[in-house]
Amino acid sequence: MALLQIKAFFVSNGASDYGLHKLDSWVDDRSANCCGWDLVKCNPLTGHVSDLSLAKLHSIFADGYLFLNGSLFLPFEDLRGLDLSLNWFHGFVEDEGKSRDLDDILEF
Repeated sequence: MALLQIKAFFVSNGASDYGLHKLDSWVDDRSANCCGWDLVKCNPLTGHVSDLSLAKLHSIFADGYLFLNGSLFLPFEDLRGLDLSLNWFHGFVEDEGKSRDLDDILEF
């Protein structure tokens, strides 16, 4: 479900054509295995999401500025890699998630 929230974030904020195409495999189906979705890698031992390659999902031509809500990534406790490059973020919004330290997730 957390991956679908990320998809909704990019789609509602002007996803690029590339982004829309890459996110097509992210479907709201309880029987779907997200480890087989584009842009997602999972730890083979735990089955938990370990890497997200979310580069170039937002269009530079989208209206308005894109502010990232880092709390979208809080559910991914095993996340080790996160590529957010070339999304043209203008900044970040306040943490709206659990108490997990975002610095552990968003290491720039």
